[in-house]
Amino acid sequence: MGANMSGDLSYENGDGSSSSLSRPRLGDIPESCVASILMNLDPLEICKLARLNRAFRGASSADFIWESKLPSNYRFIADQLFNDDGNDDYTTKIINLTKKDLYGRLCSPNLFDGGKKEIWLDKSSGGLCVSISSKSLSITGIVDRRYWSHISTEESRFHTVAYLQQIWWLEVDGEFEFQFPTGTYSLFFRLQLGKPSKRLGRRVCNSDHIHGWDIKPVRFQLTTSDGQKGVSHCFLDNPGNWVQYHVADFVVENPDISTKIKMENGIDFLLVLNPDMSSKIFMCLEDLSDLVRVSAVSRSWRRHVIANGLCKQLCLRLFPQLYKVDNVIELTSSTKNPAEVGSSNFMERESLKEHRAYTFLARGFTSFAVKQLIADPIAASSTDNFPEESIDHTLNPSETAGRRASYWSSKGQSNPAVPETLTYKLDSDLCLINEINIQPFQAFFQWGLPIYSAKAVRFRMGHVKRPKPPAGHPLDVLQDSVHDSFVWTYTSEEFPMAQENRLQNFKLPEPVLCIGGIMQVELLGRVQRQEMDSLFYICVTYVEIVGRSIGPAFSGDIDEHSKSLTLKVLSYNEPSPPEIPSTNSSFYGRRHVRDLRQIVNICEEMYISQTMTGERKMMNQMMRSLFSRLLAVLSVSRDNIFYHSVPVIANGLCKQLCLRLFPQLSKVDNVIELISSTKNSAEVGSSNFMERESLKEHRAYTFLARVPETLTYKLDGDVCLINEINIQPFQAFFHPGRPIYSAKAVRFRMGHVKRPKPPAGHPLDVLQDSVHDSFVWTYTSEEFAMAQENRLQNFKLPEPVLCIGGIMQVVLLGRVQRQEMDSLFYICVAHVQIVGQSLGPAVSVDIDEHSKPLTLKVLSYNQPSPPEIPSMNSSFNGWRHVGDYDWGGDYDWGEEDDE
Repeated sequence: MGANMSGDLSYENGDGSSSSLSRPRLGDIPESCVASILMNLDPLEICKLARLNRAFRGASSADFIWESKLPSNYRFIADQLFNDDGNDDYTTKIINLTKKDLYGRLCSPNLFDGGKKEIWLDKSSGGLCVSISSKSLSITGIVDRRYWSHISTEESRFHTVAYLQQIWWLEVDGEFEFQFPTGTYSLFFRLQLGKPSKRLGRRVCNSDHIHGWDIKPVRFQLTTSDGQKGVSHCFLDNPGNWVQYHVADFVVENPDISTKIKMENGIDFLLVLNPDMSSKIFMCLEDLSDLVRVSAVSRSWRRHVIANGLCKQLCLRLFPQLYKVDNVIELTSSTKNPAEVGSSNFMERESLKEHRAYTFLARGFTSFAVKQLIADPIAASSTDNFPEESIDHTLNPSETAGRRASYWSSKGQSNPAVPETLTYKLDSDLCLINEINIQPFQAFFQWGLPIYSAKAVRFRMGHVKRPKPPAGHPLDVLQDSVHDSFVWTYTSEEFPMAQENRLQNFKLPEPVLCIGGIMQVELLGRVQRQEMDSLFYICVTYVEIVGRSIGPAFSGDIDEHSKSLTLKVLSYNEPSPPEIPSTNSSFYGRRHVRDLRQIVNICEEMYISQTMTGERKMMNQMMRSLFSRLLAVLSVSRDNIFYHSVPVIANGLCKQLCLRLFPQLSKVDNVIELISSTKNSAEVGSSNFMERESLKEHRAYTFLARVPETLTYKLDGDVCLINEINIQPFQAFFHPGRPIYSAKAVRFRMGHVKRPKPPAGHPLDVLQDSVHDSFVWTYTSEEFAMAQENRLQNFKLPEPVLCIGGIMQVVLLGRVQRQEMDSLFYICVAHVQIVGQSLGPAVSVDIDEHSKPLTLKVLSYNQPSPPEIPSMNSSFNGWRHVGDYDWGGDYDWGEEDDE
């Protein structure tokens, strides 16, 4: 048809005359009629007809025409696309737009959800189309760069695609929730085999490394929130080309309700391999957590792990003692009634039951908290004074019980080779033992302070031979026949025991699984003879068996004839962690002042034993004098003189000790307390006033004497994971006796600089005058005992601690060595080593002091270079070897002696 055609048409009348009239044109058609016609056409046809003339162009812009072409919920779609910033003027802008302009904007690709999704309308039909980026999908193993990587390409709407290099399990999941307009929709996955590239300006694709996709089909699956499902299987056999693989169709009937779509695709390589080969691959795993993750990949993998008993096999490989297990019985309330014996359902339930039991066992023995495992003492081979020196006292961490020493003592023997045994009941029938700690007893009340230790120690584990007593029944009935009442399934090697009053550690070569919950400590050989009766004794203060226990969750019954073990599962709940007593509790107080309290108790007993008044007065004076002398010779004020008794305060012993430690304080003439808790002092001159003055000085000097020594360090990164600290005290080889100036204990603090950091390269020496005010400490460790030995002593934190801020402080508590030259106490350290992992200069932090938020600044994602390890022949090691012998500088050697 011709556009804009016009002209004069003539026709003849009946009489032969002619007349001239103009015929109707397209421009004469009313716009309403044109609009009604255009509303029945497709959008592309409407745009073509709009080019005819002004009437058609004006009619093609009518809102009612394009509103019929827009989706019924176009307002929701526009709101999702154009109102991400939450602007209040958004509604006004949408109203001002014509429906034709809105249709045009929706037909253009529109990114949303952070650029991971794209939505548009089909220009010809107005249908809704959605494209989802690979970064919005959940891909198994996508974070492992050995298998997956993201590559840039112009062949994707999002300019990046996920590229698979190698894999043995492929699974891609995705979810999308949207208010779709009414209609039928199809889901496709767009995939390509091979990595495309350009060579000499031409697109090429290398297919040399493509294999396996033509053996088994890839499974695609679609599910919707209203119950629609669809599954398809496709072979991937078109390398080098992008192919859209159809998954399924779904129908939306209500556009006002959001439809949630879940899409999956993957290939199970277990179907490619035979079951035996798959089991061999899985059994190469050495960590049960990895096998549990494998079973969580898919239902088929979980069925394979359970049906083949892979968790049981791995647990038996880790703990061979469990080969004795013949049966597993679940007594939990959640256990369902088993199916008929012999049916396939029964076999599946048996496999699942063993899977649960062995998985819990392996998890418990590898990840549960390490704790003290002794529940009750059973019996000792002999006891000297029962019950004052019974085996019960070996469970008391303190060396005192009331006013008496707490320990177990054997009977005296003239033959030092006679052994002794201590038998204990553990807190579970199944325990994994790592180490045993034993502290010999030192008799502080005997001349020379003898230590009644054994020569060596050996450990045995087993179970009760005869039927167990009922619940709550004591095991003391077994004391007369300890050797006949137990079956020992494990006997350790002999460990030498030192004749030292300390908690000695005996670590087993490898963790041992104790089945039966019975542990026996064999003390071999005697080293100390008691002067009173010339007999040899063995005495123990404390016994600690350290390991992991699954608590009351499992119990075991052992058949004496077949030697088989039946596991009874009572619960699958993890036991609660052991309680750690506070460092301010009385338990720690008794441990610190054990010698002082015991000596004072003896003095008090001597005092009370006198009956005559004169003897009481004389003994009172002698006791006070002895008590003062004992306190005066103590070297550590903070740990030992917290005992606020009248002799300590009245005699000013804390002041005397503090002045001896710090002679500079002798200039102090008066002490004034300005704290709010200080009460009004009594009238000057009264006895109450004098007591208050003594108490005031006592408090002040006690606080001064508690000030420890600190060493503060800057770590090599603002974010460090600290595992352990190694400290070597200094031994003065140039002093008589080669004294070691160590501390009594050590504590560690981590934190960050309080005020703004100095510029890069600026030293931190400016902070030395106000170290305590310049840092904020975010972590403080427990106290660790330090030995007075010239070696690198290891202090391992209970668990790695993340130090944010890069500041570490070593707090040295208590002094043990006095220098003969000036009779003052010193602490000297030769070497400090802080061991852990650091991000180096890659990450720095800024901490706001007011709101306490933390700002991470990532400077690089490069792994820091490993530290250089100097050669043994380098000058660095030479300096370390002779570092203590610093003969440089002037030194006054004194006048030469003729001798």
